[in-house]
Amino acid sequence: MNQPGRKYARFAVPHSFPPEMHFGEAIIRVIGALARIFLGSIVFAVCGAYIWYSWVAIHNVFLRLAAVTALSLIFFAAFGAVMFAIHMGVESVVRRMQGN
Repeated sequence: MNQPGRKYARFAVPHSFPPEMHFGEAIIRVIGALARIFLGSIVFAVCGAYIWYSWVAIHNVFLRLAAVTALSLIFFAAFGAVMFAIHMGVESVVRRMQGN
């Protein structure tokens, strides 16, 4: 019942991993991952600084909560837009490379 090929099946790679990846495609995907880390960190730092400044500068509790909530929503929208844009850019470049 124990098949030799199934010995390491529990260590299977994620479903989204394309096993037939070329070196150029791997480089593009690594650049995309690094761009996600770098740009995501910048968006988090900028929005986090504005949220912290709003929390410190606004003394009215209701206005403070409204400002922090609005800035948090802006952060989530900006973060999602950056991640989506990087994903679309990477996929576009990879598709263009596979077409050649």
